[in-house]
Amino acid sequence: ISSRAVANITAQVQLEGTTANASAISIVRNAASQYPPYLNFGKSRATSTGGTTIVNNNDSLGEIRFSGSDGNDLTNHAASINAEVDGTPGNNVTPGRLIFSTTSSTGSDAVERLRITSSGIIQISQSAPQLQLKDSDGTNQLVQFMQSGGATYLDLRDNTSDGELIIRGKGGDTATERLRIASDGQIKQTAA
Repeated sequence: ISSRAVANITAQVQLEGTTANASAISIVRNAASQYPPYLNFGKSRATSTGGTTIVNNNDSLGEIRFSGSDGNDLTNHAASINAEVDGTPGNNVTPGRLIFSTTSSTGSDAVERLRITSSGIIQISQSAPQLQLKDSDGTNQLVQFMQSGGATYLDLRDNTSDGELIIRGKGGDTATERLRIASDGQIKQTAA
């Protein structure tokens, strides 16, 4: 079978099969040391093979894309992990960031949802930041940080909502609560 486009890329090397064994790649290292096997991505701005022209800030260094067939082809991708240069490269230094992207049910391509910068800062969704941590069955919200409609929210609660700390920002949506710490450190202030 000839190569076909997957996630908008027609690769020079493609492995395709109808079983897990026929469509899997394994990398194993056997050694009496702590070092693992490696999968390496390299990027240079050189225009010839073997070149080492320095990369620039914001250059993409490598991307892993995940695609599913839409009934027509495999060109659209549902999610990706991308490594980019995050600052000015120099001798033996290339600052980097990781970007995690997903595609919504109405989206045409993957959109950035989470970023880890070169300084270790985690940024969540540029347009409507939101972080939710839920209990093991996914039904009770334990921690939520969210910005929406000009309002900022912070909710911390246990499974029964007994030991609550709720702080909601002013403006937009239903941001009416201003502060509540109970069980029983009290402090309840909800005035606008």
